Amino acid sequence: VRAEKKICKKQDGPVIAALSEYVKNQFKKYYNLPNERIFVIPNGIRPPACSDKVKTDLLRTQILNRLNIKQTEEPIFFLFGAHNFRLKGLGSLIKALAVVNNKFTSLKRPAYVIVSGRGAAAKYRRLAHRSGVKDKVLFLGPASSIRYLLAVCDVAVLPTYYDPSSRFILEALAAGRPVITTKYNGASDLFQADRHGKVFDSPDDIDSLAEAMRFYCNTENLKAAQKAIADDDIKVKVSIETHCKKLLELYKKIKN
Repeated sequence: VRAEKKICKKQDGPVIAALSEYVKNQFKKYYNLPNERIFVIPNGIRPPACSDKVKTDLLRTQILNRLNIKQTEEPIFFLFGAHNFRLKGLGSLIKALAVVNNKFTSLKRPAYVIVSGRGAAAKYRRLAHRSGVKDKVLFLGPASSIRYLLAVCDVAVLPTYYDPSSRFILEALAAGRPVITTKYNGASDLFQADRHGKVFDSPDDIDSLAEAMRFYCNTENLKAAQKAIADDDIKVKVSIETHCKKLLELYKKIKN
């Protein structure tokens, strides 16, 4: 951090390519950089390839069996993908699931949380047990590829305390899945809140997170968001090709 600050405070210091408006604002706030030295080049991902239907169906069956539910129950699967469970807000997500489970009892489609990542799961298993949702949270460990989980799940959720621009959220959008995240995630630049997903203020706002989850337990709301993502071609907007194009434009600008 000291080295970064030393470089940035020089009057003839480098131009900053920020992954998001969130990151740009941090450079302005902490290093007093002027706007003309910061360019936002939104993060990009390689859109996931089409998933093999046989493998996808097999994974869905395995998840249903491990949760001891049937597809006829029409579950809504919220996918959480991260390695730092604490920073990315898994505790808040489990608490919000408990609110959904206890408060919104008239939901026709029950909510479940699928957790993928290398984080230490023991304390979160205990939290799920204390919160009364141990049977509604499935810990899968790290996944070799997120695309099959995205194909099986309905909504991606990352109630993060900090993320310059989450690739997980961008991958979900590219796969046509609505997303839920916080204002502390720079990836929120790349989708429209209340159209392609939900953005709330803080991971500590459990009620807002629970309300966002309740919203997507409604089939019409879920399909409307999926259609909006496709209609607005979000897959192209979040692609690595778009990122590289903007980066090359910045290089040319600096050179000239």
